[in-house]
Amino acid sequence: MLSTLLFILKIICIAVLAILGLVLFAVLLMLFVPVRYRLSCSYKEDFTARVKITWLLHILSVLATYDHSLELSIKLFGFPLGKGKRGGGEEEEPENGAEGDGEKDGGFGKQEREGGDGALERDGVLERDEALESAVPGERYGREAKEKEPSGGAKADGFSRESADGGKTFTEPPALKESPEKGKGKKKKSFSLNGIFRKIKFRFLGFCDKVRAVEEKGKKIHGFVTDPANQKSFRHILRMTKHILPRKMEGSLVFGFEDPSVTGQAAALCSLAYARYGDSLQITPLFDEQILEAQVKGKGRIFLGIVLYWCLRVLMNKNIRRLLFKRRRKKDGGE
Repeated sequence: MLSTLLFILKIICIAVLAILGLVLFAVLLMLFVPVRYRLSCSYKEDFTARVKITWLLHILSVLATYDHSLELSIKLFGFPLGKGKRGGGEEEEPENGAEGDGEKDGGFGKQEREGGDGALERDGVLERDEALESAVPGERYGREAKEKEPSGGAKADGFSRESADGGKTFTEPPALKESPEKGKGKKKKSFSLNGIFRKIKFRFLGFCDKVRAVEEKGKKIHGFVTDPANQKSFRHILRMTKHILPRKMEGSLVFGFEDPSVTGQAAALCSLAYARYGDSLQITPLFDEQILEAQVKGKGRIFLGIVLYWCLRVLMNKNIRRLLFKRRRKKDGGE
């Protein structure tokens, strides 16, 4: 009985060790077997791109192409996983039945809106007339004055009106009369030099506060960048970026902007690629023409273990961690 239990425990331990060994082997494969990629892109009138990623002798391969739409295909051991995804396609057209129903509903809806005797249409005309009268009060008051004009031959010219005794009384047209509310508003908006000087003072003080805040932020950024510990982290980030970038690249790039100064700045940035790729990548800036043409091919490899190592080295810096956690708290809505 005891020997049987020991034999079962032995089998269980061997199985657990075998599983752990397979997991460790898979982790080591993922960390130290490079992920290789090839890319090609061109831009003249339309942008086209193609990226192929392979891992472990093409056991896993991913192909992404873009030509007016994005297509993605994933293969494991040469067998596709699912259907290729397409992005940026045209919108689906409605079915014939739904379209016919929409036409029928639209026709009946139009008849219902119009009504059998056009009552709704007349109501719309009346509402439009009332809106015009409210927008132009002078016309409404003039119309009311004409309607109230005496029928016994009395005439009104807007400024004088004949009374029943034959005398003339001066009357101001209603459109020129000012309401008491407007008069009160004008009294409130009195002109004062003290108020103007006070506003200028407040704006000047607010501008000074903004300048001080920008200056403090600039000092903080300068201190963060010049800190020796942070500079080590920046060097680790540069090394990681250099590892991720393509090891070989060839092609041509022709560019030019409307402003020659912008073209010069772009040329200075692109000149950094010359130190890595040499003459295989031809960069031609044009200062007298606005143009952008590119045709580039490249390939590289990425070791996930090296990337994780540099990431850990960067996260070991307290200042970097403090900065990242502070941004995370702000996104979460914390203090």
